[in-house]
Order: sequence, then C-alpha cells, then structure tokens
Amino acid sequence: MAKRRKKYNFKRRKTYGRRYAIKTYGKRRKKSLSGVTTIALASAIYGGLRQRVSSALKPYTSRIPAGELADEVGMGLLSWALYKGKVPLLNKVPILRRVGYSGLVIESARVGEYFADRFTGTANNNPNIGLNVTVM
Repeated sequence: MAKRRKKYNFKRRKTYGRRYAIKTYGKRRKKSLSGVTTIALASAIYGGLRQRVSSALKPYTSRIPAGELADEVGMGLLSWALYKGKVPLLNKVPILRRVGYSGLVIESARVGEYFADRFTGTANNNPNIGLNVTVM
C-alpha cells in the first residue's frame, strides 16, 4: 500500500511551561502541476487558440486606433481580463488564468518586437545581423 502524504506539516516545539505544545506552521500542500509544466501547457493553449480568437475579434480590434498594433492590443486586453478573472464563466477555471498570463506575456513580446523593429530601422529577418561571424 502506498504511503500517504500529510496535508499539513506539523512541527513540535517546546514551550517553556509545563508541557510540550504542537505549533502548526508551514504550508498546506496543493495538488497541482509543477510550475514549468503549467506555464508550458498554458502557453500551448494560448498559442493554439490565438488565431481563432483574433479573427473573431477582428471587427472590434479594427476600431482601436493603434494602427498595426490593434490586434496585439485587443488580444492583450482579452488576456489581461482572463488573467484578472474578469471574464464571467471562465474565471472559475484556474488554468485559464495561467493562459491569460501567458497571453499577456506573449502579446507584450510582440509589441516589444514591433517597437524594436521600428527603432532599429530594419526588420531582423537575418539572425546574423549585428554579429561578426567568421568561419574558419
């Protein structure tokens, strides 16, 4: 039979009185996926759904006065709402909050890439731009 894990961590601490006392401190253990697995799974869910949700939001994002960044701004706002739990019926599922967080990070990276391309003046299509690569 498998050994059961404790829900709480109890540690005995001597009190300077007549008896020993049990002081409860520590964290309660949660049954969840590990951090990296959860982030990878949430990012994969966001990546799989991004194109469909973006095309469904196209009539609304076309009204945002952000130019070429309208899609990223719209998806970023939706990701923020998912992350904060502002979307009804979806705010009860914990993995969807992680999906919102992953989406917010991805959209921020896309906006950063846009501004980096604009300020450097070149689209970084060649990975060797700016590197002195010599092959011997």
